[in-house]
Amino acid sequence: ECLFVDKVSLHSVRSKGFSEVLILPSVLFQRVINFQCDEDHIAQMKETSLALAKNGAKANKLFGLSDDLAYIDSFEKHFLPSSKFRKIWDILVLIGLVLYVFYLPISFMHLIENSPFTKTPVLLSLQYVLDAFFIADAVFNFHYFVYFEEGLLVRDKSYIHQKFISSRNCWREIIGMLPLDLLSCFFGGRYLHHFRLVKVVRIPNIVNSFQNIDSMLSELNIDIDLSLYRVIKLNIVMITACHWVGCIWFMMASLSMASGYDGNWRVADENNEFLSVKHSDFAGFAGYLRSVYWALVGMSTVGYGDIIPTNIIETTYATFVILLGGLFLPAIVGGLAAYMGNFNIAGKTFQKKLARVRSYLLRINIGDDVLEKVLRYYNFHWSRQGGIIENEAMDKLPTTLRFSVASHINGSMIESTPFFSRCDQSTKQIIVTALQSRVFTPLDIIAKEGDNGFEMFFLQRGRVTISTSQMSLPVITSSSKGDFFGECYLLDSETSCETVTACVYCEFYVLSQDDFKEIVESADERLSVQNSVQHYVNQKKSRYQKMARNLTLRPKCERLLKQKMGEKPRLSSMNLILPDSKLLLLWDTVLLSSCSFIAWAIPFRLAFQSEMEMSHFDFVIDLVIDSFFLFDMVLHFRFIAFIQNGKLVTDINKIKRHYKAHKLRLDLIAAVPLDTIARLVLPSRFANFVDSLKLLKLIRLGRQFHTVDRLFRELLDRGFNLAPLRLVEFLSGVVLIAHWAGCGFYAVARWKNRYQECAGKESSGLEISKWASHHAECLWSDTWIERQIRKGKLPTSGGATLQLYIRSFNWALPTLVVVVIGDVVPVSSNETLYAFIWMAIGVTINAAIIGNVANIVSNLETDSADFAGRVDEIKSFMFKHRLSSSLHSRVDDFSRYLWSMHQGSTVEDDFIMSLPYTLQTAVLEHTRAKHIRCCPFFDFCSKEVVKALSLCLKPRVYCKGDIICHYGDMGQEMFFLDHGTVEVISADLSTRFATLHDGSFFGETALFIKQPRASTVCALSFCDILELTKHDFLVELRRRQINLSCMMELFNSIHNSNIRRNKA
Repeated sequence: ECLFVDKVSLHSVRSKGFSEVLILPSVLFQRVINFQCDEDHIAQMKETSLALAKNGAKANKLFGLSDDLAYIDSFEKHFLPSSKFRKIWDILVLIGLVLYVFYLPISFMHLIENSPFTKTPVLLSLQYVLDAFFIADAVFNFHYFVYFEEGLLVRDKSYIHQKFISSRNCWREIIGMLPLDLLSCFFGGRYLHHFRLVKVVRIPNIVNSFQNIDSMLSELNIDIDLSLYRVIKLNIVMITACHWVGCIWFMMASLSMASGYDGNWRVADENNEFLSVKHSDFAGFAGYLRSVYWALVGMSTVGYGDIIPTNIIETTYATFVILLGGLFLPAIVGGLAAYMGNFNIAGKTFQKKLARVRSYLLRINIGDDVLEKVLRYYNFHWSRQGGIIENEAMDKLPTTLRFSVASHINGSMIESTPFFSRCDQSTKQIIVTALQSRVFTPLDIIAKEGDNGFEMFFLQRGRVTISTSQMSLPVITSSSKGDFFGECYLLDSETSCETVTACVYCEFYVLSQDDFKEIVESADERLSVQNSVQHYVNQKKSRYQKMARNLTLRPKCERLLKQKMGEKPRLSSMNLILPDSKLLLLWDTVLLSSCSFIAWAIPFRLAFQSEMEMSHFDFVIDLVIDSFFLFDMVLHFRFIAFIQNGKLVTDINKIKRHYKAHKLRLDLIAAVPLDTIARLVLPSRFANFVDSLKLLKLIRLGRQFHTVDRLFRELLDRGFNLAPLRLVEFLSGVVLIAHWAGCGFYAVARWKNRYQECAGKESSGLEISKWASHHAECLWSDTWIERQIRKGKLPTSGGATLQLYIRSFNWALPTLVVVVIGDVVPVSSNETLYAFIWMAIGVTINAAIIGNVANIVSNLETDSADFAGRVDEIKSFMFKHRLSSSLHSRVDDFSRYLWSMHQGSTVEDDFIMSLPYTLQTAVLEHTRAKHIRCCPFFDFCSKEVVKALSLCLKPRVYCKGDIICHYGDMGQEMFFLDHGTVEVISADLSTRFATLHDGSFFGETALFIKQPRASTVCALSFCDILELTKHDFLVELRRRQINLSCMMELFNSIHNSNIRRNKA
C-alpha cells in the first residue's frame, strides 16, 4: 500500500533465511503508472493494494507474529546448533574420531598373532566406550539435532531424518554401529581384532568434525593464526600417516612368520650386532616405536634407512610405502611451506607498508619529530586495530550487514544522544552508518572555541580536556564512551563555545554537517533536531558561565581544580633512555650478542661438560652475562621509557608497573644464577637437574627478535638490501636448532651409562678390549658412538670433544634440513625415540626453509616485480591493439621515470590520507603546502585554510609533450608545478608566452571566473603536478566562510597583467 499512500509500517518484516529481494521505489512506480495507465486502472490497483494490506493486518492480529525459537522447550534448546551442549558434543565427537584413528591401526599389529581380549583389556574397553558414544551420536543426529539451511532453522523430524541420510552414508553408519567383534566369542579370541576393523568406516566423518570445529572457532571469536592452525593439522595428518604405516609394518613381520619365512625385520633388528634395540623396552612400546620410526624414514628419505626388509612380503610393502612417501610427503611439505610462509601475514603486510612510509618520509627529508609522531601513530594503529582501516572494512560489507555492524558498535551511543531521540528508527540507523572513524594524536585541538566547524564528535576511546576562555583551567576531563561535543556544528551559524584537546590518542566517530542534512531530509524533522541542538548548546553555555562565576567567587574551588587537573611531577626525559635512542640500540646489541653466546654455549656445556669442565674463563663470561641481565633489569625498571598504544610513557611509576606486569618475572628467572644456588643446596645426585637449570637463561633469547628488527630498520634507512640479511637470520636460526638437536643426541648417548662408573677405567689407557679402550667401551657401549667407533668414524678412545660434537652435528643438520638418514643412526630405543621426535620436527623445519627462502627470494625485488608486471600488462594491451611504435616509446620512457622518481607509483603519498589530520598537515607541510603558501591568491588565508587546501591537492604525472590544458577548454582545475618544465603557448602553437619551472602555477582562472582557457600549456619534460579542482576549492571556502573579495581583486590584477603581456 505504500506505493499509493504515505504510511508508517505497523509491523516489521524479518528475513527467515538468506533472501534475495527486489525493491520497487514508490517514486519510480508512480512515474511509470502515470505514464502508462489511465485513472481507472490506477484507482483499481490502489483499491486492491489497500484490501490486501487490510487482510494482512487482520491475519497478523488473528494469528500473531512469533519467533521460531519461541516454542522450543528447554530440552530441545540444547540441540540448537549454537547451544553449549552441541559445541561440547562436537568436541567430544572429534576426540572420539581421533582416538579411533590412533587405536584402530594398533589392531593391525595383532591381526596375525594370537592376541585375545585379555592381552589388551584397557585398549579394547576404551574402544567399547567409544562405540557406545558413537551410537548415541547417530541417534542424536538422526532424531534430535536441528540444523540451519540457508539461514532457516529446520526442526521438522522428517527433514532431520533426510538430512542425516543424505549427509552421511547410512549403510556405513549401520556397519560401524554393529557389534561384529562379539562374533569372536564363537570363532576364538584371536579374531577379535579382525572384527574390530569394521570401525574404520567411521573415520571419514573426521572431515565433517573438523569443519564443525572450524565453524565453532569462528563463532567463539578465538584469535588464532590460520596458517598456524593449518600447520598443526598437517602435522597431525603426517603423524597419523606414519602411525598407520608403522602399525602395518609391524604386522608384516608377523605375516612373514605365518607365511613360513625364517626371518623378518623385527628379528633382524633385535639381532643386529651394531644395534642394542630390544622391542620389549618401554613396556613393549619399543617395537611400535621402531615401526613408526621406519615409516617416517621410509616416507621422508630416499631408500629404506637403517631398518631394511628381509623377505619378499616386507620388500613389497616397503616399495609401496616408498612410492606413497614420494607422493604424500611432498604434498605435506608443500602445504607446510605455503602455510609457514604465510605466518602472521597481517603483521608482515603492515610492516611492509610501514617500511614504505618510513622510506618515503626519509626521502623527503622530513624532520625527526614528525617522523617519530607518524611511526608512533602506526604503533597505536597496530595495537588497537591490527593495521585494519575501519572505514575501508565497513565499505566492503553489504548494506544490511553494514547496518547491523554499525548499530552494534554505535547504536547505543546514538540512542543516548538527547537531540536524536526525536528521529525515527530508520533515521537513527542511517546516522549510525554515516559515522566515520577518526583518530587524534595527543595535544591535538579537536574543536576550538569560536570556530565554525562542520563535524560533530562522539568519543569512542581516549581522554580529552574541555576548556573555555572564561576560565584559566580546563574544567572537564572526558573519557567515557559516547561523550560528544561539536554538536553546534550541526547548526548553520553556530560557533563552538569550548576548546577540546586530546590528552592521549583518541578514537572518535564523526558526523558531518552535510551528512546530517542529507539524512534528515524532512524539513520538520531537521528543524526539530536543530531546535533540540540549539537548546542543548544554550544549556551548555549557561553551565560554563555558572562554573566561571563560581571559580571567580570561590577561590578555593579554583585551587581544588588546579590540584585535580595539575599533572603529577615526572622525571625529565633527559634522565630517561628513549625507546628509539641509539644508546638503547647499542645496549640491546650487546644483550643480543650475550644471548646468542649462551644459546650456543649452554646446550654444548650441558652435553659435553664431562669431557670439558668449565674453565675460569667460562665462569667469568657467565658472571659478566648475568651482570648484564641484572643491569638490564635495573634499566628497564627505572630508566627506559616505552611506547604504549602509540604514546611515549615517561612516568616513572608507570614504567615500573609496566615492567613488573610484563617482563620482571621472566627476566628474574633468566638473570638469577639458579644453577649455582641449587648446587649449594641440593645433594650431588641431583647434578643433572641442577645443570639443566641453566637452560632457563635461554628465556631472554625470545626478547631479542625486536633488537634484530630494529637493527634491520637502521640498515634499511641507510639503503641496505635486507633480503640477504633476512636469509642469513633464518638460516642462523635453523643451524642453532640443529646445534641443540646435536647436543641432545650426544647427551642421550652419554647419559645411558654413568660417567662416574667408567672414570676408574681411564688408567688402562688406550688398551683395546673388544672394539675400543676399556674406558670408551664402558662409556659408549650400546650407543650410536659405539657404532661410529666400530666403523672407524671415531678413534678407539671415543675421540676428542670436537670430534664427538662434529659427529653429533652431522646427524642433526641433515635430519632437520633435508630429513635424511646419514651414517649416524640411532642404535637404542632411547635414541630411536629422540631421533623420531626430531625427524618429525625436521619435516616442519624443512617446510619452513622452503617457504621462508621462497618468500625472501620472491621479496628481493617485490616492488620492481609488481611494477614490471603492470608495465607488461600495458604493453600486452598495446600490442593487442597494434598501437604505434612512438607510443610504445613514450610508455617505456614514462615507466622508467615513474620507477626512478616515485618507485612505480603515481600516488606515492596516498598513505597520508589515512593519518590523523594533524599528521597529514605536518607531512604535507614539507611537500604540498609550500605551493599554496607561495601563491599570492592565498596570502589572505589563515594557516588552517592553507592546510585544508593542501589536502585537496591531487598529484598528477605528465609525460614530455603532453598537453596539460587546451586553449578554449572550460577549465575546472588550477595547477601547481612541483617538478619539471612546461611552456605556455598560443592556440595555434606558434607563440610561446612563457616557460614555467618548479614552484610555478597556472590555470588559476578556472577557480575564480567561468571562461575558456586563454592558452595551451604543454609539458617540456616529465612533470609532477599538483591539481586543485574548483569544486574542492569552493567547498573549503564555503565551510570556513571566507570572503573572496580580496582574492578576486588580486586575481583581476594579475589576470589583466597576463592578458596585456600575452598581447604584447
